Amino acid sequence: MGSEPITQDWELIVRRDLAASLIQRGQLRRLQRPVDLPILPDGAYGALAASVGLQELEDLLVAPAVIQPVGPPWRHRCRYAPLCVLGIGERGLGLWTEAPPSPGVRVVLPLSSIAAIKRQADGRWRRLTVTGAEASLTVRYDADGDASADIWTHRLRLRCAGGRSGSAGSPPPA
Repeated sequence: MGSEPITQDWELIVRRDLAASLIQRGQLRRLQRPVDLPILPDGAYGALAASVGLQELEDLLVAPAVIQPVGPPWRHRCRYAPLCVLGIGERGLGLWTEAPPSPGVRVVLPLSSIAAIKRQADGRWRRLTVTGAEASLTVRYDADGDASADIWTHRLRLRCAGGRSGSAGSPPPA
């Protein structure tokens, strides 16, 4: 991925030996759409509905907590990105996160202000970055989530272009 973006305010840089204890057993392991999940994190749907006017489960994308090495290998540091939920609503795009000290919506971008939607890959690591006029958000995930990311970014692009969300299960035409 070349140069890494600045760590988001909900992410932490920690020592590698501490990183493994931050992700609990049984937590979500790959990027998923909520229609494939039995339950959403407590408070995520309500907070996104209030902040961006979320209406459909298909407009959500759940990114699991990830641990990603940063810097040269001898530095023994990792980036911890907590579980995040992205939601596309009538009033914009929002990001809810489980980040300490308290979960909540950290970024809201009006759809009309979104200038770029960028997905990058580096080996098995992926990064989805949405840039708006006043803020940007980055979500990190593993390659196993590519199919879910394809469908969700297609829905976001349609919304930014002024269309409805489109077909819930179909990715963009090749």
